[in-house]
Amino acid sequence: MSAHARADERQCLVVGVCTRGRNALLRRLLKSLARQAQPGRYCVKILIIDNNDAPCATEALQDLPPHFPVSVVHEPKVGLVFARNRALDEAVLLDAVWFLGLDDDEWVEPDWLATMISGTETMEREIIMGSQHLVYDETLSPYVRPKQMIVPAKGLRPRVMSTANFALHKCVFDPRFGPGLRFDPYFNERGGEDTAFFAFAARRHDWIAASLPAAKVYEDCKGERATLRYRLYRSMRSQQTLLHVRRRHRQMKLSGSYVGNALHILERINFFFNGLIDLMAGLCRHPFQPQGANLRIGRGLDRGARLSRILLYLCGRSLRPYRVRLQKP
Repeated sequence: MSAHARADERQCLVVGVCTRGRNALLRRLLKSLARQAQPGRYCVKILIIDNNDAPCATEALQDLPPHFPVSVVHEPKVGLVFARNRALDEAVLLDAVWFLGLDDDEWVEPDWLATMISGTETMEREIIMGSQHLVYDETLSPYVRPKQMIVPAKGLRPRVMSTANFALHKCVFDPRFGPGLRFDPYFNERGGEDTAFFAFAARRHDWIAASLPAAKVYEDCKGERATLRYRLYRSMRSQQTLLHVRRRHRQMKLSGSYVGNALHILERINFFFNGLIDLMAGLCRHPFQPQGANLRIGRGLDRGARLSRILLYLCGRSLRPYRVRLQKP
């Protein structure tokens, strides 16, 4: 039997990345994937979903060293839901046993793939989430605390459910082996489609994601992302996501109720009072301890931003669609 035939018999593992006009970041990610060791038990394929009106992601592949086969698929319908669902559809066509998802603005540890594969083989879970680490530099605003994602111990349920670094078994996304879950179009321009997807998997199918901290990816928080304005925007969108997911899943009779959602909103409004205290304390403390005062002022503004998002949500207002921001390189 030839080596090519033996490779064809190995199970397929797809690494999927959705991108839109961020070729420099995508190229950095692909370079980090090229440093991964070749697994003997799997045929690894990299799948790029080019979510643009006109395809352009192939430019990021120029002069990259050949390592894993790379496929670029153009998805002209703009939106993360369309892009992510197209990635899962393509993974089905490739007969993938596992789908590993990454964001295009990340890069991975040299042992990321080996760690993920080890997790899929030993943890006996349908959904696995690696850890995401934020990288800061001197551009960080003095009002922004350099936070990191909360990463639970191996096997526990992650607090933050996102598509930054995850693995899905075929029984989740392939309709030949299970329900063939897809991301909900309701969230296409609202954001939060990843939170809703993993919450739906848990509530409808009892697929609880398991943490795999050793599978590490990194994301820059520099330049614009290091500003107070960006931190407040992300906090507002995060708050909006939680509210929309709660409402959507209540409508689908998956979880929650009018009373429960109302109590959740009242609980979050408590942020306003804590934020007001932080803001006043920071202003009073600023002449004596400016560094600590700045961080407290930033925290107060952050809590105020979350409250403003709740109030606008109650008035039927949403943040501008994601696709507007995605057009920016």
